[in-house]
Amino acid sequence: CLEGGVARDALAALPAGKVYLFYEGKWNDLPYVKPVELPLAEDFFQDLRDVYLVDKDFTWTYVYTHEAACGPYFCRAGT
Repeated sequence: CLEGGVARDALAALPAGKVYLFYEGKWNDLPYVKPVELPLAEDFFQDLRDVYLVDKDFTWTYVYTHEAACGPYFCRAGT
């Protein structure tokens, strides 16, 4: 997978459109999943920790962790 700035660049290079945000935790005892639109605002991750973005077919995943020294990560399916 890609890491750090290269991962951020890969996310920024994706075409505009709907993706899905998975947040670690639950809302009303259900996993927290929310549709969001690419491109993301520059400060999108500012107040978020441990989130996963995926496209509708799960062909790629972007992971933003709570640890400043880890990630972010970007991985395409099959790579």
